[in-house]
Amino acid sequence: MTQALLWPWQTSFYERLRQAHAQRPAHALLLQTAAGHGGEQLARALAMQQLCRQDEALACGHCRSCQLFLAGTHPDFLTLLPEEAEAPIKVDAVRQVVGFLQQRAQFGGWRVVLIDPAERMNVQAANALLKTLEEPGEQVLLLLLSERPSDLLATVRSRCQTWILPRASGEQAQEWLQAQGGGEWTTIALQMARAAPLRGQALLAADWPRRRSTLWADVQALHQGRRDAIAVAATWKSWGDPLTLSDVLAQWVEDLMRCQRGLTQDLHHPDLVADYDSMSVSIQAERLHAFWQRLIAVRRDLAGHLQLQLLLETLALDIARWSRRGGLR
Repeated sequence: MTQALLWPWQTSFYERLRQAHAQRPAHALLLQTAAGHGGEQLARALAMQQLCRQDEALACGHCRSCQLFLAGTHPDFLTLLPEEAEAPIKVDAVRQVVGFLQQRAQFGGWRVVLIDPAERMNVQAANALLKTLEEPGEQVLLLLLSERPSDLLATVRSRCQTWILPRASGEQAQEWLQAQGGGEWTTIALQMARAAPLRGQALLAADWPRRRSTLWADVQALHQGRRDAIAVAATWKSWGDPLTLSDVLAQWVEDLMRCQRGLTQDLHHPDLVADYDSMSVSIQAERLHAFWQRLIAVRRDLAGHLQLQLLLETLALDIARWSRRGGLR
């Protein structure tokens, strides 16, 4: 049953991880993942197998424990998530985890906690988890899923067994997304998703590969002084996904900076290389880099839709000032 819960690029790794854990159980696993490659799915499959009432290599999917797990109501499984996007995991939430693990398992077996993403724990929360990591008790498994494990306290990392979860290869991502109905937009979706198949699937569902053409036309028109930045920002706001918009803009800026240095290999969007070549000669490198830094700096505000119209207007105006005739403020 667990096989069905895993993505194709995860199955062999999962079996290796499961066997290693069965032979030498660890009370805490730090699972380093990459966005859009299904790390949460693998972590949940491991948790489900740990709680399954059948002593098998794969969770059976049919026992009472598996049924509760699949329904999201298993009493011995707890998932700790941030309360809001981009928000930290605070100490009170970790104290609830500690209390949960101090209780007896209702099924008389393991208690499993998934913390996702673990790097969101603030210092107080991470410190509150340390004692449990040091003295977890019997049949306790903590799964810490993280895209940036270096952001975790070193004292937390040192008390976990670390595994780097697999990414889909380019061929696997292409084949899988094509099988999901990506069609002619598969390649562009994966370009936008930085080769992450699940992210590519989400972008396809939101029609972003088609929208990319409109966004690129807007960027060119702003750069050439043919569009009003305020009107363009209003259109961008209506799309309702400023994080994806800012990520695609960042990819294009990275490509343009590479083209300015004569590096046309490994571009995010190689199909735009001719446009890049014509644009890059009229843009000052320092202004392009300043724009890229601004995109990184405003990401949290974009995620929270704080002053969204103003932020998007600022980005649009900055693009209009890319040429040597202007500059970023």
